[in-house]
Amino acid sequence: MRNGVSLIGKSFIRPKDFSVDEIKSLLWTAIDLRRAHETGNLSRDLLKHKRVVYLSSKQTVQSVALASGAHLTGASYNHMVVPSWDYKHNLEHLGKIMNDNVDMFLCQCKRFKVLEEMIPKNRAAIPMVLVKCCKFSTPQALIDLMTIQMKSGKLAGLNISWIGPTCSKINSYLCIYSRLGMNIKYCCNVAPDLPMSPIGLPNASTSTCQVEEFRNFREGLKGTDVIVIKSYKYGDFQLHSEDVALANKDWILIQQFPIKREQIEDSMNDRNMIWESVKNAKYIYAALMIRLLKNYTHNVEKPISKILLTPLIGFVNDDFQTGKAYVRANFEYVRANFEYVRANFENVRVNIEYVRANFEYVRVNLEYVRANFEYVRANLEYVRANL
Repeated sequence: MRNGVSLIGKSFIRPKDFSVDEIKSLLWTAIDLRRAHETGNLSRDLLKHKRVVYLSSKQTVQSVALASGAHLTGASYNHMVVPSWDYKHNLEHLGKIMNDNVDMFLCQCKRFKVLEEMIPKNRAAIPMVLVKCCKFSTPQALIDLMTIQMKSGKLAGLNISWIGPTCSKINSYLCIYSRLGMNIKYCCNVAPDLPMSPIGLPNASTSTCQVEEFRNFREGLKGTDVIVIKSYKYGDFQLHSEDVALANKDWILIQQFPIKREQIEDSMNDRNMIWESVKNAKYIYAALMIRLLKNYTHNVEKPISKILLTPLIGFVNDDFQTGKAYVRANFEYVRANFEYVRANFENVRVNIEYVRANFEYVRVNLEYVRANFEYVRANLEYVRANL
């Protein structure tokens, strides 16, 4: 089924390049791909004959997820590692080469405006995705967003607490999560008396959520649903069970790489969703490749609640009219089930009457057998007497 949102030919350079509806649609695709893959129903030729190139200055963990995502789609994938490529090469010429030879280009670089400089002038450009730079790490934010959606069954209204240094990911969080109605608290202190604000703070949509800074990370955990922690290069903190005592009941934790085991207590490992995010990475990249290159037909209805659907395909639709339709549909579902139960109750009652009637029949037959037994015994006594 089509979702009515087309991303074909678009580039994903800034977090705001996708609208809220487009982000939700992309998440739907990623969740749909994961479900199809885990049930053995994923077609591996969705992007057959398509060429995808990823260019980075060094080998990273992301290259593994990108390669896995491309493999899921059937695309031809090539990872080019060129140290300091965004400084040493003529970017306009490099962009023209990519535009003429591949169908989609992804890159990791230090400078934010690299892709803008690569876009060929006066001609249509291929879809380009900025995986990570000094300012944004948007696909990574989408990966965690998918993990949160699948675990919590909703996005709007959740409270996110970020603990760690300023980085490209918190900038992407502020830009994307805030537009989805998720409240964000952050503690980016490099020292107790030296707070630091993310450069992505001006991009946060404060009209749809609350964005708040807190100096002591324990204060920011009150009422939180999702705790995101990232290690500092120099010095660090440790999260204890008593620190999250005031968090919401079903809080989850997402550690960021590099992981430090001593950063959290062992008792928190069951709530740590870092490996779910690692698993979801390939589905987000596969969804980006597919949706930017072709129309995609989903195999499941657009999920709107974790109540009706499994958490794997759970998705919150914040549209009020859709919400009303969902409530009405569930009311009809409950009513139909009530009628079914009532009909079955009548059926059970009839069967009880039938069993009772058969019990009476068996009882009468037993009386008949007993009477015949007495008759036979009397005849045997008569025969013995005559002998």
